[in-house]
Amino acid sequence: MWRGGWRWRRPLVEAAWAYRNALRLAGTRASRDAYRGLGYSLLWLDREEEGRQVLADGLGSGLWHTAGQTPGVLDERLASAPFPPLEQVGCIPMLLESHAGDLIRETSGLISRSEIVRQAAPPGEWWGLFNPEKEGLHSPMNGFSYYDVFEACQTIDGRRALPAFCKALSMLSSQTNARVSLARISRIQPGVVIALHAGLHNSRWRLHMGLQLPSTHHALLRVGGTPITWELGKAFVFDDSYEHEVTWEPPVEAVDYSAAEARLVLIVDFQHPDLAPPHEPICPTAEEREGLARGLR
Repeated sequence: MWRGGWRWRRPLVEAAWAYRNALRLAGTRASRDAYRGLGYSLLWLDREEEGRQVLADGLGSGLWHTAGQTPGVLDERLASAPFPPLEQVGCIPMLLESHAGDLIRETSGLISRSEIVRQAAPPGEWWGLFNPEKEGLHSPMNGFSYYDVFEACQTIDGRRALPAFCKALSMLSSQTNARVSLARISRIQPGVVIALHAGLHNSRWRLHMGLQLPSTHHALLRVGGTPITWELGKAFVFDDSYEHEVTWEPPVEAVDYSAAEARLVLIVDFQHPDLAPPHEPICPTAEEREGLARGLR
């Protein structure tokens, strides 16, 4: 049985039963969510063959068009690939990588401050200034958390604490047309795995940039079956409407809760470039950037 967050509180067996009934009653009118719910519930119950068959049935019925891309809401107009080409969005990783040194140093300071808070917290509360993830896709229950940079940069105290992060977000607004919907530092401890899943929709792309990597363990992200590892200060973009998961190679037997060994990455979600107006490309030319900057002054 999967042990994490929501799935600890609501057993997967019950969820699979409910989704199976929904599919049976709806017949040909069954929704993507019903196929997703049953398929992934079975996968998380280690019923691999059954889960894969349910998702294949959804694909065969025309709800999805690409194996492994299983969002609940699918905009068929949008180009897609597990790791899309960067012609339209390359300015985003380029801008963030140009600030990588400052962002990494600021992350180190955040971890240090978080440890002070953690040491004063009740036993078992390892996350400090971070927020424990509650989506329930990870196992075991503890060891996966985040710090909301977007929210912090809306406050005076947050801008003082994270000036480099807030400056980078400001530059994304002033120098690009990226519509950022999320910016957070994601923290996962060695030994915590994130189950195979897919995003709820395909109208966004997601950026990851390495901020701190474990020295004794090796985390691996698979997107659409393709493996990739994080590099310190380097960014990549992927379409999270494709199945993805986080594992450790080799597997870690016991979770390491130490701050020094945590894997931290910056996550930035932004609107799919095909949804941008024709006259507002995500990566404008130098002249267009100057005009954009003037408009924000």
